[in-house]
Amino acid sequence: MEFDPATGASKVLSKLKSFVNKQVSTQGFYSRNEGNPLLLYRINDDLYFQSGACRVLLDDTISIKVEGNEQARRFELRAQDLIVFQCSYIPKLNTLAGIDPTAFVEEEDFDFYLFVRNIANSSQRRDLIGR
Repeated sequence: MEFDPATGASKVLSKLKSFVNKQVSTQGFYSRNEGNPLLLYRINDDLYFQSGACRVLLDDTISIKVEGNEQARRFELRAQDLIVFQCSYIPKLNTLAGIDPTAFVEEEDFDFYLFVRNIANSSQRRDLIGR
């Protein structure tokens, strides 16, 4: 996906097109939930989570919870104890079970919200994303 945080303009690119177009670089992560784009990206030194028009700076003042089970989960993002983003979703866990021989696959590899939570809750991982 090509995304301009200044304008909010986005365009989904194929992997082949991204590979051929050398101007496209990976500076974040992209997923979708029920057709809505989910973004985790860096602007200068700041790391952001964005879903639709809701953009949140991921710093030490935020807290994120992911609750539920394999059938239904709830994601809640708080900034200074105010809920700034929340949603319920059905995780697509281990969609490659029995097919992918990779031994190091983790649950966050299939659950973008869990991935965001794990990044946000680790200052070390936050510092590495998008650099």
